[in-house]
Amino acid sequence: MKDFNFFEPFSQKNKNRNKKAAYIGAAVFFILGIMIGIYCINIYRMNKLEKSIAEMQVNINSKELTSAYAEKAKLEEKLKILNEYYKSVSGINDTVKKQDYINTTLIKEISSVVPESVSFQSMSISNKLITMNGTAETRVAIGEMEYNLKQLDTFENIHVSIISGSGTSATADENSSFIFNLTFKLKEEN
Repeated sequence: MKDFNFFEPFSQKNKNRNKKAAYIGAAVFFILGIMIGIYCINIYRMNKLEKSIAEMQVNINSKELTSAYAEKAKLEEKLKILNEYYKSVSGINDTVKKQDYINTTLIKEISSVVPESVSFQSMSISNKLITMNGTAETRVAIGEMEYNLKQLDTFENIHVSIISGSGTSATADENSSFIFNLTFKLKEEN
């Protein structure tokens, strides 16, 4: 005959309950373990970051960095002033360039028409009026220079105001030299 266990359904339910409870308990402990692990890792990272922040604050508050920052601020202020100065000087420079009548091209143009026997002692430029003082071996050389300047079509009112010299002829002698004063004006369109 067979034995019947009338408590088997109750014991089977208890075993299933125990297994469920064990699984639930294991899952809870597993989840708690993960949460505690993450919490510990976050605490470790926070402590590491706080130490890093403290080190950075020490570096930021150091005398070298503070003095470097103060020097940087001074240099930025100087740079700002220099930039303002540069802007104002650039404006002045542009104005001067617009009114720059006398330049190397003009000087080369004048020197290209000067005869060999003429030399200059001084040259003065005031606005557009040019005055030259020089010496020449002959009067003809002075006239030739005056004629050449008129041919350039760059100047107007070309006039030799003074010619004085030790020679008497128009040709070159060993002892002859003439001192002259030549004035002319730069034309408006030039």
